[in-house]
Amino acid sequence: MEYEASMRGLSMGEVAVGLAFNPSNNEAVHRLKTLFAEAFDIVEGSVPADDGTVITARKRKMRDAALHEIISAQMWAVKVVTLPKG
Repeated sequence: MEYEASMRGLSMGEVAVGLAFNPSNNEAVHRLKTLFAEAFDIVEGSVPADDGTVITARKRKMRDAALHEIISAQMWAVKVVTLPKG
């Protein structure tokens, strides 16, 4: 219930990248998540509702692939900046 309340007001991209989760309050993590959330929202908003046309179906398939890659890249980027030095 508390988690749901913390998600209110966030964009789909912010929820997808887990913007609210940054237990170390790492500024680089926050910046990366913000940037990837913006990319997610731009891509998500670029595809119209399903209208049954082939072009829309293709765009939706490409959107889905792009969103997957955005989230994957965000997770790897966060892993890089949070790995211990040494």
